[in-house]
Amino acid sequence: MMRELRFDDLWRRRLPGVVEVGLVAIDPIDGASVLALRTGDDDRASLVRWAAGDSSPVVLVGPDDEARPTEADELEAQRLRRSWDGVSSFRLVGTAGLAVSTGGRWSVVDRTGRPVVGYDLDGAVAVATCAGSDRVVAASGSEVWLAGPGERQRLAIATDRTIGLADYIAQEEFDRHDGLWLSPNGRSVAWTVVDESKVPEHLIVHHGPFPERVERHRYPFVGAANAVVEIAIATLDGGGATIVDLPIGDGYLVEALWLDDETFVAGILDRAQHELTRWRVSMGDGEATRIDREHHEPWVDVPGVLIGADGVLVTRSQRFDGFWRVTAITDEGARALAPALVATAIVGVVGGSVVAIGYVDDPTRRSLWRVPLDGSSPDEVLAGGVFGVAAAGDRAIVAVRSSVERAPELLRIGADLEVLVRSEPEVVVPTPRLVEADFGDGVRRYAAVYQGEGSTEGRPLVLAVYGGPHVQLVQDAWSLTADLTCQWLARSGAVVVKLDGRGSANRGRAFEEPIARGFGTVELDDQLAAIDWAAAHLGIDTTRVGIFGWSYGGYLTLLATSRHPSRFRVGVAGAPVVDFRWYDTGYTERYLGLVDDPRYEQASVLHGIEGLAGPDAPKVLVIHGMVDENVHVGHSLRLLERAAHLGIDLRFLPLLESRHGPRRPDDLEAVARARVEFLSQHLGLAAS
Repeated sequence: MMRELRFDDLWRRRLPGVVEVGLVAIDPIDGASVLALRTGDDDRASLVRWAAGDSSPVVLVGPDDEARPTEADELEAQRLRRSWDGVSSFRLVGTAGLAVSTGGRWSVVDRTGRPVVGYDLDGAVAVATCAGSDRVVAASGSEVWLAGPGERQRLAIATDRTIGLADYIAQEEFDRHDGLWLSPNGRSVAWTVVDESKVPEHLIVHHGPFPERVERHRYPFVGAANAVVEIAIATLDGGGATIVDLPIGDGYLVEALWLDDETFVAGILDRAQHELTRWRVSMGDGEATRIDREHHEPWVDVPGVLIGADGVLVTRSQRFDGFWRVTAITDEGARALAPALVATAIVGVVGGSVVAIGYVDDPTRRSLWRVPLDGSSPDEVLAGGVFGVAAAGDRAIVAVRSSVERAPELLRIGADLEVLVRSEPEVVVPTPRLVEADFGDGVRRYAAVYQGEGSTEGRPLVLAVYGGPHVQLVQDAWSLTADLTCQWLARSGAVVVKLDGRGSANRGRAFEEPIARGFGTVELDDQLAAIDWAAAHLGIDTTRVGIFGWSYGGYLTLLATSRHPSRFRVGVAGAPVVDFRWYDTGYTERYLGLVDDPRYEQASVLHGIEGLAGPDAPKVLVIHGMVDENVHVGHSLRLLERAAHLGIDLRFLPLLESRHGPRRPDDLEAVARARVEFLSQHLGLAAS
């Protein structure tokens, strides 16, 4: 039975009745059976299988009620922005079954979910598997070993290096989460060797328990040393490992894969992030040969995907016209496939075609496409809303689809279209409007508007912001509808607007690059222009404007309220960057350059904080996790100190055991309550 939204719904990770699918795969054994992590109302994921031709799921592995997540799993959840507990991940293991991580503890089960003996995965933080072998290689950070079946063979051990795991910057800023790769036939393996001895150490103190627990993290602050990353390769049939001579230097290993049984490929980005090169490494002699080069200033964006198919590298590239195009790379060079399609994701390569997600005209909506490698015209497989996680097999494609009007559903697309998982929300929430906001400068910008019932005339306005690069908020996706904070504020009498301004993702270089060397400029200008647009088109009360956001959105909230105090009455900043000189190399140097660039000072929240002084200044609440390993709590503490010296009254909500993204139920409740109540109080909204 459907019901109205309640205040205590705001701190749920998802609405009752909505199912989240976090990871999917097609079983290569038959090319059509689907494996997925499915999460229900308890926020815990199970590993589920749908056999070919059968839409009835079988639970293979459920959450472990007794096991607490390991620290490595907790940190991985932050890097992946993973919202669920229970089963964290899985990998296919040849014909043997699946390697499954539950809270960071790995084991092997067969395709019915029964444990498989003969695999030694105790202490494993990461595993590597392949479809062509039952072997599993594992890494703990200090050791890499062949874990089975039926044998344990040490491949490498290290005391002053980290081996087999991706370093922090690779995970957080370049979406490379693996540091261990098994060849397709299971006979060779490659792993990272990471030296962080010159990377600054940052201590994180857990203040809750006594005695206090201290975490030690290597964190490459802007201008400081990066981790030194190398690649080792070895055969599993005996012999030692070889360190490959690759020109990584103080740059970044951003891509790695086996192209075939004898060829490893590495993608390297220089530290200035002007050049991305790809190198082919032969197992025969261990020599590295450059096979691709992409140069662009002010920066080269890393595509986040590299797939090998019959000797061809498939990826996305902006090198042709500034938009992400499906790209095939061979010895003859790089060529764009389907040059009209903007590819937001690549799913896989099956039967001579690339399976991709993207759009042609409307960046807020996506379709699923087959793009032939031979350059012939692409085929639109399925349209409607936005596609999330997906996988491709010989006989089927599986994908999660949603829209602002349709909660997520898991689809198997083969000879027929099957709905394997259908969400049935139990709470009634209005659908936000997607609009094209015309600011009169000829640049298309898209916004989502939450307005509740009745006229918008004279209502207060709330801007829900992110505003930074690599993010697109405004999409025809259920995540917009399920933003319950925005829904509640609209229900309480506000008009809420989300705007993707210049600098945000999936709009091409001309839209994204104006943010170069100038945080707090064009992206802030666009949010200010959104106020004028809302006044002209919605009739909002310009004397009652609030703003809130998290991470970069928190940063933008602080800039907006301090530098334009006459435009805002209230702001709530979550986990904000305060000064990018205290953030990491990989993200910050891409956009702001070297640390001595004067734009760092200009971009700092502390440069202009005086705008928050005085009785008529905007009221600001700052929320920050005390064990945030990404944007350290020191950002907010230094802001509070400067504010105190200037007589500025800032409210502060510390979350003692929260990292960058709050996950504990108590923290989620505290954030939701504080944010809504603070905005409501200062905008004159109805009480919750």
